[in-house]
Amino acid sequence: SAKVTPIQKSNVTFAEVASFGHRGFKERGIEKDVCEKFGVKVSYNAEGAIDTHYYPYGEGSTVTGYKVRRLPKTFYWLGTQHGLFGKMLFNGGGKRVVICEGEIDTLSVAQAYYTRNKNIYPVVGISSATTLDPLLENRDWLRSFQEIVLFLDNDERGEEATAKAIRILGVDKV
Repeated sequence: SAKVTPIQKSNVTFAEVASFGHRGFKERGIEKDVCEKFGVKVSYNAEGAIDTHYYPYGEGSTVTGYKVRRLPKTFYWLGTQHGLFGKMLFNGGGKRVVICEGEIDTLSVAQAYYTRNKNIYPVVGISSATTLDPLLENRDWLRSFQEIVLFLDNDERGEEATAKAIRILGVDKV
């Protein structure tokens, strides 16, 4: 598991990220349409290969920050982390919401939904198993669903996060 370093400075601006394109991640089986729906942007190195992913976070339709993944696995923040990855796409309520640990896992679940149903059902992500504040901050929204499915990593941090998430969200829903 990679550690996310909360650096608030970057060599790119929000305006520059907005001008970047969307691409799928073939090595992960994630199509461009899914990345585009979630607002994931990419930038390229001098050889034309993807070198950085930008995962948007925010509230409503306002992006407040991007979790930046410089490949292969260096993470930092541009702007501020706010909310759950993907929450901006979904209204509250409904049958089920899936919570994943990490953006790639969130996109993978969304891709599975899309491949099977040609629709993306509510799936959101936390940036790391060590960052559960967004669950508490979004508790009412998450509990507006009939069922909450936790899809966290099967490692020590993921297991600890699962136990804490159940306490935050309620055993009656998880």
